[in-house]
Amino acid sequence: MSQQPARGINRQGLDAAFEADEARKSNLLLEAKLEREQSRNEAAARKFAEAAEIEEHLSEVCDANGLLEKAFVHRFSAASCWAQAGNFYQALIFCDELLEHAV
Repeated sequence: MSQQPARGINRQGLDAAFEADEARKSNLLLEAKLEREQSRNEAAARKFAEAAEIEEHLSEVCDANGLLEKAFVHRFSAASCWAQAGNFYQALIFCDELLEHAV
């Protein structure tokens, strides 16, 4: 039998704390979307900003572990979170970083 090629983005070297941070960030995004749907925009913005900070940290951890694709995904998500939090300046900074690394 032939071995199936690996799929997805490499997560090698990431620990349970990283996974816990990813789960916390995902929960924050769901909560933020719910807050926004209920017209609680200030609460939604705070949760999006907190998720953005976690995404920034996750991208740094991925960079440190040489997981460039995964770092890119977290940077992109951080930019999106900052934009949804209303901090367009920070979102643009992350978008510029993404463009610099894409070349």
